[in-house]
Amino acid sequence: MKKRLDEPKDDESFFIAIRIIFRYVHIFSGKVGDGKENPVKEQFETDGTIEKLAKIFQNKKQNDQRIYQQIAGSLAGIYKASQLPTPFGQQIITFLKVQTNPDNKQIFIHSILAISLLAECQGI
Repeated sequence: MKKRLDEPKDDESFFIAIRIIFRYVHIFSGKVGDGKENPVKEQFETDGTIEKLAKIFQNKKQNDQRIYQQIAGSLAGIYKASQLPTPFGQQIITFLKVQTNPDNKQIFIHSILAISLLAECQGI
């Protein structure tokens, strides 16, 4: 999946690439029970997708806010029932909390879903 993140040339292309990852992650997170880790986590750790997503999120070079919303949701889905890594975990959680503004229904729904997936972690 990391390869998709190396190809985009503009914000719209980035958004589409990250949206594909977001959907892929959430398809698999929905197939496992509550409290069970997402099976794509190991694959994305190995192929560098997580590292690339975290780097894009932390660098904040894109103008399209949807990119960061999709990255936060993707990382939350990847780390379903797991603790987010220290280097970016707190940033993702803080971002998701801010995004739960009820004035924006779509973002509100995705952010609440993301927080609920992370809340399945027994170590929190």
